[in-house]
Amino acid sequence: METGIKFALLLVFLVYVHRTACTHFRGGSFTYKPVNSSNHASMKVIIKFRMGWRRSYSGNTFCDQNTINSGSLVGINGYLKCRSGCFGSVGNLRFKCSDFSVQEDWTTGTNSFEYTFPVTSSRYYRVSYSGRNWIALVHALGASWEIGMYVNLTKRSDTGRLNTSPVATMTPIVRLKYGCNHSIVIPVSDDDKDEVRCRWAKSNAGECGGICGGNGLPNAYMFDRECRITYSATEYIGFYAVAAMIEDFASPTDSQPLSGIPLQFLVYVFNSNETCDERPEFTEYTRAEGSCIGIPPGGTYSDRIIVRAGGPSKRIVEVTTNSPQGFIKSPVAQYAPQEYYVNVTWTPISSEIETKLFCFTGLEDSGVTTEQRCVDLLVGVAPPQFASLSPQGEVLPDTSQWTITFDKQFVRPTRSSHIRIHRSDGTVVFSVDVAITAGVLYPVGSLGRTIQFTTSLTFTEKESYYLTMDHGVAKGVTYCGAESPAITDPYTMRIKIKDITPPVLTFINAPSRSGGDFQITWTANENVTAQCTVQTPSLLFGQPCNWSWTGSNLTEGFYSIYVQLTDLAGNSAPPARHSWFVVAPPQFASLSPQGEVLPDTSQWTIAFDKQFVRPIRSSHIRIHRSDGTVVFSVDVAITAGVLYPVGSLGRTIQFTTSQTFTEKESYYLTMDHGKDTGFIS
Repeated sequence: METGIKFALLLVFLVYVHRTACTHFRGGSFTYKPVNSSNHASMKVIIKFRMGWRRSYSGNTFCDQNTINSGSLVGINGYLKCRSGCFGSVGNLRFKCSDFSVQEDWTTGTNSFEYTFPVTSSRYYRVSYSGRNWIALVHALGASWEIGMYVNLTKRSDTGRLNTSPVATMTPIVRLKYGCNHSIVIPVSDDDKDEVRCRWAKSNAGECGGICGGNGLPNAYMFDRECRITYSATEYIGFYAVAAMIEDFASPTDSQPLSGIPLQFLVYVFNSNETCDERPEFTEYTRAEGSCIGIPPGGTYSDRIIVRAGGPSKRIVEVTTNSPQGFIKSPVAQYAPQEYYVNVTWTPISSEIETKLFCFTGLEDSGVTTEQRCVDLLVGVAPPQFASLSPQGEVLPDTSQWTITFDKQFVRPTRSSHIRIHRSDGTVVFSVDVAITAGVLYPVGSLGRTIQFTTSLTFTEKESYYLTMDHGVAKGVTYCGAESPAITDPYTMRIKIKDITPPVLTFINAPSRSGGDFQITWTANENVTAQCTVQTPSLLFGQPCNWSWTGSNLTEGFYSIYVQLTDLAGNSAPPARHSWFVVAPPQFASLSPQGEVLPDTSQWTIAFDKQFVRPIRSSHIRIHRSDGTVVFSVDVAITAGVLYPVGSLGRTIQFTTSQTFTEKESYYLTMDHGKDTGFIS
């Protein structure tokens, strides 16, 4: 029964929320900066603000990319007013739209104006903007708002200058899953590098209207030095409001703030079928939280925000941003399976040095968002830029000492940032986190411009490698510390590993004995040139020889060839030697009988000039008529009737024929290989 009543009450409450959802305020913030902080008498400041409204509320609050490009003023025609130490209106709060969300129905933007405060004894002032109404909230229907800021124009005792307030920003709507524990980090920065703390806005100080002291987000806890809110979203689904004050302190031990600025935004608790841990996330190629991005005078900031959806069936439908005026953001497009991206571009109008907060959040079609990620855009300050790599070009395989030089002073980063070495196919063979590795040497003092590190790997000869760096390997030394840009392409820091290994020769055809004609061939494991030195029984000579060497009509004796290979890198191998013995073949000496012979001649003797033996493979003696017709043929290798010498003194072959020769006809004998042994007739 009790559960049913609670459900009924909740249903009535949600219906009422729906009917009153036409309310339009979506939060905002103010900051200030003296026009001349070194002029202690100056009372003129630049007040900058960001306001958020319901996009569909009216034509005055509608914004799209055309509105951003035109730079026209939008927003409710309200005024920032003096509350203490001054009087009247300080400035109009219409603004140039910088960001909008179709999915969440909001418009937000920035503007600034100058205002000269009257001189007072305290030189301490309070200004605020108030009105109605917040969007219908779970705990405060029709709540009013007041956004108050404290301006301190006294001379600081520590710097001798006028104070500049901190800066804070937040997307107009922070989405939280019902039933989960959450942590909301408020992004802050301070050009004076002061200690920044956050607290709930107070009602008795005119800081917050109807949303004060954390009552807009009950049971949430604010960690003041971390500027972090923790909240367990276990109450109701719907909208809540946060009203915070951001204060700067001269030191961590001070208790008296120098100034205070407001930050107000909405929290939307929604129901989801996803688990608490399931959410989209930024990829490693998206700028890290807290990055300081230097934009040199006249420069343009361009970047890509890549979001990975929480699962293969989900997609990213929007990347919401909180950006300076004039940002250009592309539509969401698919980058890779499950990954989506937008490109952002911004060219600052002024080159005056200042820090701009840029925050972005990825929204999934399930309604779940990434965490908000914020970076500092440091206008007017160039980051350290890569200048050179040493060694470069062609390096030895055992190279281990590396030096990267930048164009200006820098220090070691405090956040993880890597230098990597890749093979030409992209495979990472070396990676070092420069933020935590003491072996990576950074400059000591203001003159150094180099990072030095050591590798222990042996590179593959003739292979190409390239080095890459994450954003922020080198961190500037002024303001927030502009980070060196990432280098990810494979050509800026490319190296080629020198070939220092001599070629290897392998003999292919290299007989140890030969006749008077000889050929030797070889191969190598790479492209080479070859020089041959040949030693004969009587002389020594050299000649280019490439892949083979051929000798003809060699005299009998001991021979050697020395082949020296040189590869294209100039590496020469020691000469490879092959030796062989040339045995001159027996040469025909005479035929008997010869000249004119009788028709019935049958006994034949062929004499040679040196000792020989019967061949082991087929070889023929033939008798031809003058027209070439063979009239007799015998294979001397297998015919026992062909008589070969016995012992070392014989020099003849004897054989018998049985045919009768034609009178007055000419005949001739041949031996295999076609050599005439003589003519008979």
